[in-house]
Amino acid sequence: MDVFAFVLAIVALTIVGRIVSKYLGNRGQKTSGEIDKLLGRVDVLTQRVQVLEKIVTDDSHRLKKDIDELEAN
Repeated sequence: MDVFAFVLAIVALTIVGRIVSKYLGNRGQKTSGEIDKLLGRVDVLTQRVQVLEKIVTDDSHRLKKDIDELEAN
């Protein structure tokens, strides 16, 4: 292998290596629009969980559950 081919191979490997590293580095990143959309979904789900917590901890719900348990026995 002459010197020219050796240098050409090194340059080609360097270019391919940089392309692959950029591809792998940018693959998992989200855009700001996607992040905003996901944060909006998190807010909606948080509100839904809060509503469910209120329902479950409500005294009338607890009373109904106790009555149902007594009827089952």
